Amino acid sequence: MPRSARVEGPFLVGAERLPLGREHRPDVEMNLPEDQVIGFNRLVELTAHDTNRSWTLELFVDGVAYYEPIDVQTKPESYAAFVAAKERKLARIEHILRCPGRGGDAEVHRPGAGRLERIDRSRMRCTTCSAVFSAGPRAFDFLSDDLRTLAGIADTENISAWDYDPIARTMIDEVGGGLVLDDGCGLRNAYVEQVVNFEIVPYPTTDVLGVGERLPFADESFDVVLSIAVLEHVRDPFRGAAEITRVLKRGGRVYAIVPHLQPYHGYPHHYYNMTRQGLEALFARDLVIEQAATPREGLPIWTLNWFLNRYVAGLPADVAHRFRSLRVGDLLGPSPGCLDEDFVRGLNEQATYELACTNFVIARRR
Repeated sequence: MPRSARVEGPFLVGAERLPLGREHRPDVEMNLPEDQVIGFNRLVELTAHDTNRSWTLELFVDGVAYYEPIDVQTKPESYAAFVAAKERKLARIEHILRCPGRGGDAEVHRPGAGRLERIDRSRMRCTTCSAVFSAGPRAFDFLSDDLRTLAGIADTENISAWDYDPIARTMIDEVGGGLVLDDGCGLRNAYVEQVVNFEIVPYPTTDVLGVGERLPFADESFDVVLSIAVLEHVRDPFRGAAEITRVLKRGGRVYAIVPHLQPYHGYPHHYYNMTRQGLEALFARDLVIEQAATPREGLPIWTLNWFLNRYVAGLPADVAHRFRSLRVGDLLGPSPGCLDEDFVRGLNEQATYELACTNFVIARRR
């Protein structure tokens, strides 16, 4: 749409009219210099009342309404199958649930040591520290206020979602009737009954809410643990890795992926990138490293593509246009020689934050 256009919306229209989150997309506008481009998102959880419902995207541009049907429809039998699968899984894993302990200085017992007893259909109590947790029909909730503080959890509208890659899919299939912990699973587009979806966000597919530094499971509960693009978002990745090891059965396997040269990406926080040696160091003390490699989805070209696209999006439009015309060879000279160029000085603060080569901190002891 033209850059001068006045935009209202978009809205998702179904049983009600829901405003969607809107995001400016300068990365796309680079290829459409005369237009403004917006992205939009919102997680809308369907209920039994939404089955067989039609959905429409509504957008107003300069007061004119535009409508686009959305080809998403949930059948009643599909929804019922999901609800039944979740009930079976929650019932299956209840016996391996344990109190995660408390955060801060009030630690009463280590994670996994406190057994739980039912208070009623919606609550459980730790028999050691008396902490009470929600145990509703949707998920077991161990996100106490002290653990939210310990892990630095902040509410966010960001949605993390990815498909199982071939390695993860194979490891899931190989457990047969065993259990897989998907530690930091995000929003799943497939609900697999032998996979326990563990998250800090109550997505519809989430089974257990908690923090990775204090997993609410008994020792040696899982045949496989997946940790896909999670440990970089954890304040204490060594503790997170130790917890993964604790809940893994003897002979069980871990599949962990972390970024090395990926720019900052917060869900909502991003603390640590790791070299291959750094990732191995998280697990090598207690586990035997069978393989350490770079996946196809992590080849260096992804770094180059991500970095350059974000860099250009962080420049003023006229500077971005000139930067795009540079040749690779123009950037391969001694780096200090270009520090005064407009494509260096003109990069905005957010892009600099996300792409910085190094950072520093100055601190004073209290």
